[in-house]
Parts: sequence; structure tokens; C-alpha cells
Amino acid sequence: MTLEMASSVGGDREEIEEDPLAKSIKAIVGEVLDKKFDEFQGLVIGEMRKLVDKVTHIEKRQDDLEEKVELLTAGIHNEFSAVREEIPEQRRRIIRMSNIVMMGVPETSAGLQVAKDIIKIIAPSFSGAIVDNRIGDSSGRKPRPLRISFRSISRRRMRHFQCARNWLGWRRTLPYQ
Repeated sequence: MTLEMASSVGGDREEIEEDPLAKSIKAIVGEVLDKKFDEFQGLVIGEMRKLVDKVTHIEKRQDDLEEKVELLTAGIHNEFSAVREEIPEQRRRIIRMSNIVMMGVPETSAGLQVAKDIIKIIAPSFSGAIVDNRIGDSSGRKPRPLRISFRSISRRRMRHFQCARNWLGWRRTLPYQ
């Protein structure tokens, strides 16, 4: 490298040679700086690649999780809809469970009296009124089933148990056994 210097007198330019030691120091420093810069650049690029890989991995996991959440949400929605549809049917079943249905009871006041007598045998402590609450179409020749409602399911179950116990006790007293 050469330096140019302008002379103050004649305006001629002289070239001054740079000291060889300074040249070699500049060359060594330049090489060291280039080498260190290349090393630093390699480290930065390596770390950037690691970060890009991590971000890519995280994005993939996020996509997988979002897909799973969507599937779970759809499944929960389907289950919830099924439960929501089942609730009215369960309510009707609960209401029906507190009923006893008698078949073959004539549709007359005498038939209602027969039903009352039967209920007294089945459930001696039954205090409710027996209403002529028939099930089905009235156009047939046979009497429609008579529905008798108890206040609760547990009372109906208790009456069934008492009826079975009474039936077994009565049956043991029959002479043909």
C-alpha cells in the first residue's frame, strides 16, 4: 500500500513507501479479524439454524395440538348433543316408573272399583285417588290398560315387593300345592 503526499511547494506528489513492519501488522490483524469474523458468523448462523429448527418443531407441535383440540371439541360436542337428546327420554322414563299399569280392567265405574280393590291388596296403605287414566286408543273391543300413578318410584317398588310377598304367602295356602 502506498501513501501519497502532496508537497507544499510545488504541488508535486510524492509517494512514500509504508514501513514493511506496519504492512505485516496490518496483514496479520486483517487475517485475524477475518478469521474471527468468519468464526463468529459461523456461530451466529449455527445458532440461527438451531432456533429455526426449534421454531419449526414448535409450530408442528402447535398444529398437532390444535388438530387434537378440534377433534376433542367435536367429540365433546357430539357427546353433549347425545346427552341433551337423552334427557327428555329419561324424564319420561322416571315418570313412567312411578306408574302401575293394570290390564283387563273394564272401563266402567265397577271396573274402577275392582282396580281400587286390587290396589288395596297390593298396597294396603295407598291413599291416593284412582283416576280413570286409560292408555291407548278407545276404538278397540278390549278395555284399555289403566294407569295408576304413585307419588314416587320407591313407593311403587315397595308396593311391588309387598305384592310379591302377599302373592307368595297366599299361594302357599292353596290346597293343590
